[in-house]
Amino acid sequence: MLGAGVMLSACSPVQMGAAAIVGNQRISQSTLSGYVTSLQSQIAKYPGQQLQVSSATAPKSVLNLLLEFAVWNRVAKNVGVTVSSAQVDQAVKQLRASAAQQAKKQGTSAGILLVDSALTDKTLPQYARFRVQLSAVEAKVAGGKPATTQAESAKVQNEVGQLETRAIKQLNIKVNPQYGKFSPQQGVVATPDLLSKPVNSSSSAAGAAGAAAGGAGGAGGAGGAAQGAVPGSG
Repeated sequence: MLGAGVMLSACSPVQMGAAAIVGNQRISQSTLSGYVTSLQSQIAKYPGQQLQVSSATAPKSVLNLLLEFAVWNRVAKNVGVTVSSAQVDQAVKQLRASAAQQAKKQGTSAGILLVDSALTDKTLPQYARFRVQLSAVEAKVAGGKPATTQAESAKVQNEVGQLETRAIKQLNIKVNPQYGKFSPQQGVVATPDLLSKPVNSSSSAAGAAGAAAGGAGGAGGAGGAAQGAVPGSG
């Protein structure tokens, strides 16, 4: 999912306290900063570990997650899928259990797997909702029947991708240039000038400025940071 994005001009209103504009909603700098600080505090618990997400890349990883959640809320709305709090709670339990099981196999900790996915207690419920939405939409596209052949599976994934593309177009996502630019296929990507500048992690925490972070993705680029590393999520 989450082609080239269009860089916003210096006078764009998206810069006025907003990290991104998604439809008629905005992700404020302060909101993003709160999520980033939470993730950075988790990262700090694992000094010396080779994590897939760093304090410097945390802002972009988190912003991509928030954009993915917004896109999938629109996808679900478009196709008439609703998710209950009970479903989210159950999905959170399943994700935690799966992470613990996978961590045991890998000789690591569930906390590290979640941090590698840019997930914290603040974002895990939203990620769980996204996973439930994705599964429900896939089931609806497939007519309530599981795909039994590779061709059927590919057809479902193609239709789901089209639904996601439609949602992205409807939301007309705009990202503050300090984070880079928005790509429908890759999410937020760093521009050449950002890649050439060192990132001050302390200012990133306060102002949520970031550089690149990524990850293998299932539903799309914005959720890619979480898709690959969380067991049972892909």
